[in-house]
Amino acid sequence: ENLKAHIIAAGAALVKSPQQADLALLVHTPVGPQQEIGSLQAEAKQSTAPYARRLARQAAELLKEKIPVAIADLAYCNGADPKLIEALERAELLPRLAGYAGWNTAGNSLGTALAQGLLGRCADSPQAVLTGVNFLLSRLVDDYLYQSLVRLEANSLAASFGASPLALGAAKTKVEA
Repeated sequence: ENLKAHIIAAGAALVKSPQQADLALLVHTPVGPQQEIGSLQAEAKQSTAPYARRLARQAAELLKEKIPVAIADLAYCNGADPKLIEALERAELLPRLAGYAGWNTAGNSLGTALAQGLLGRCADSPQAVLTGVNFLLSRLVDDYLYQSLVRLEANSLAASFGASPLALGAAKTKVEA
């Protein structure tokens, strides 16, 4: 229902087959209840790997058919699923995506990936295409590199100094570095 509501709000419509679509929006969903990326153990993150590989294969097939692909990464809240990014990277799909989002809430990620994918369909100049690519890269840097990797490492480092990520105190310089 959430996905349908986002599609309708964007002025788009569901179609029966990918070949009828101007954009394919693939949704990477949680295995079990959605959890915060930072609260999981490494072994829990492994469970999404087969689903991530399957989604990457689907994306590759759609792109081979010249159907633009946007991905809403909802496996975890507040960060991208590392297993999905690894699968997309192995398949050399990241720079070819029309959109990607894996941040904050399911609604924010759905809306961001969908809007980016739809706007990319309107790119009628090299500058517009470059703007889309820059936005895709910024999502990957923020959602994956920062939210799923750096932020967790910084939080762990802060804890090792007896500080909270919300109040770094004397550990601020070391954690920021």
